[in-house]
Amino acid sequence: MTKLTIAMSLDDVHYQLNYGLERSLGNLKWIEWLHDNVGIKTTVFVVPKWHNQISLHPQLNRWLLDRSEYIEVACHGLTHKSIDSKFDSAEFANINSVQEAEKRLTEAKAIFKRSGFDVVGFKAPGWLIHPASRLAVHGLFNYYADHFIARKTIRVNTKCKRVPYLYELQKISPSVYSDGDLIVLHAHIGPDGSNDNNISEELCNKVKGFIDYLNKEGYELEFKFMRDL
Repeated sequence: MTKLTIAMSLDDVHYQLNYGLERSLGNLKWIEWLHDNVGIKTTVFVVPKWHNQISLHPQLNRWLLDRSEYIEVACHGLTHKSIDSKFDSAEFANINSVQEAEKRLTEAKAIFKRSGFDVVGFKAPGWLIHPASRLAVHGLFNYYADHFIARKTIRVNTKCKRVPYLYELQKISPSVYSDGDLIVLHAHIGPDGSNDNNISEELCNKVKGFIDYLNKEGYELEFKFMRDL
């Protein structure tokens, strides 16, 4: 039987206004729905200091910690805001110093630690990153969720690996898969209408239809966190 690994990533989880959760945990219900109806484990990429405001609210922390069986918390930068306005949300796109990137990432990890999370994964805000910042990530995290489409992870050093994605939820397109293929699904979270790939009832039903298709075709599925790929 052809074995496939399924993982799910969700970007922009934070507790401030402007994208994210809008100070409400409502849209996080879809993570529970995917677990209860499909079996999916979700890695949530959290911004700990959204636009320089602490955004790991105690209510959010408790919600995530109580569901650690099927939710992994990972780092989505420090502030999700570039120091150069032309890069907008791509925080690390123009940080050309390993030391400066390490400083930001170490601060982010410390905030997570104080909130009860030992994060081992990273995804760059805006999915853009300067090579110097990438080197800092490779030294501080076990994996880097990168913006490239593939069905295998890539080892970059003895500690860190690059993890690809295969489908945005809105663009899932069933194909033929080989034994050992990795399928990483990706979505954002935010107010309705702010992003076409925001997690929603419609997109979660699309995921369920995709998983139903894989099961019907006889694939053997294993659901994993991104840290375990």
